[in-house]
Amino acid sequence: MVATRMAEQPKAKCLGNRGTRGGVSVGGLLAFCLVVLLIALGLAGYAWYNTRSDKARLEKELRQVQQKQQEADIERQKVQIDKQKAEDTSKLAIAKNQQEAFAIRARSLTNSLETLLTQIPAFQSQLERLRTGDDGKKVSVFPDLVLSARSFFQKDWKELPSRDDAVQKLESIRRILLQLGENVGTAFEPTAEMTATLDDTKLWVDTATRRLQTAKGIAETLLREAQIKVAPQGAPAQPPTLQAAMDALTTKEWDERQRIVTEKTVQAEKQATTTIADAQTNQIINQAEIEAERLKKAEEEKRNAHALEMAKKDADIEATKLRAEAKTSTVKSALAPFITPGMWQVSPNFGPRITTGTTPRPMSFSALQKAGCLEDSTAGLTKLWHAASSNNDKMRPRWPILRNPRVAFQDEQKLNQVKTAQDYLNRLGPSMVELGILDP
Repeated sequence: MVATRMAEQPKAKCLGNRGTRGGVSVGGLLAFCLVVLLIALGLAGYAWYNTRSDKARLEKELRQVQQKQQEADIERQKVQIDKQKAEDTSKLAIAKNQQEAFAIRARSLTNSLETLLTQIPAFQSQLERLRTGDDGKKVSVFPDLVLSARSFFQKDWKELPSRDDAVQKLESIRRILLQLGENVGTAFEPTAEMTATLDDTKLWVDTATRRLQTAKGIAETLLREAQIKVAPQGAPAQPPTLQAAMDALTTKEWDERQRIVTEKTVQAEKQATTTIADAQTNQIINQAEIEAERLKKAEEEKRNAHALEMAKKDADIEATKLRAEAKTSTVKSALAPFITPGMWQVSPNFGPRITTGTTPRPMSFSALQKAGCLEDSTAGLTKLWHAASSNNDKMRPRWPILRNPRVAFQDEQKLNQVKTAQDYLNRLGPSMVELGILDP
């Protein structure tokens, strides 16, 4: 190894001598290369640093944007939650108000029904005492009061509300109150069925209360009148009950009806005997009357036939006049949009309709009638004008199109024009069909 080094030293020396021949030492070259390398490394480091810094800045900005987005999402969610809470609170408040109002109505009906449950049995007991007790005996001595009492028990008494009906209504209202109680604090709203139950019950309670008060008034009137009126002569010392008096009145009326029926039957039998006896006498008279009636009928038929013949002649004369009028230039001029042959017709629903044939024809009289063009009204006049002015018709003379017929018809000339045409069509239409001027 030492020998090797010793051998290399002269060689290095030689090289050293050769490196200085150009005036530039190897050390200076190396130093220059080192400086260039350092500058390159510095530039690369600077570029790497800037790249890293931009990336970091972008990442930071991205994180900030994401954070702001998250914060905005959180804020929107919060606003949505607050809005939902406000809506829920509002719904709960509305539901609470409806529940309370509904409960007030229900409790009011409950009180009314409970009152009826007390009043109905009490009044039924009062009526029973009136019918079979001492109070009724005071009434039974007066025939007019007995008649009024019977009318009451036959009609008004049957329309009184029953306790069973009141119990059923009360139980249905209590079920509603129980259902409301189970949903307190929720957004539950009374259903349409519950509302209908309350309305029906309210109507029943009002009707029942009114009928009960009316019945009480009748009963009180009977008792008051019995105290005021003076007993008739011959009134029994021990008057019967009111029920017995009403039954006796019914029996008396029945017996009277039977008596009247019997009398009428006997009278009818006598009349029948008289009728049979008179029948033979009247037979000849009847036959004479029949013959006279036959002759009278024959004469009347002859007069009717003559009148019919004269009416037919008058009708023929009138038809001739109408046909002659239909041929006049005045009529044809007024009805030119309808009688001129063309391909367009009106339909019953007043939509345009093209005839299926290939030959132009006048308008159809029956189609105009069915479309309402001949009705004596503003609508009929408007439809008739439309039929005479529609631009669907390219072959017939046209009237000007009216944008607003109600305003246009204030023009007396236009109104007279369409009324005249409608009058001609109504009067002369059948004759014009017969003459072929209009289609059927």
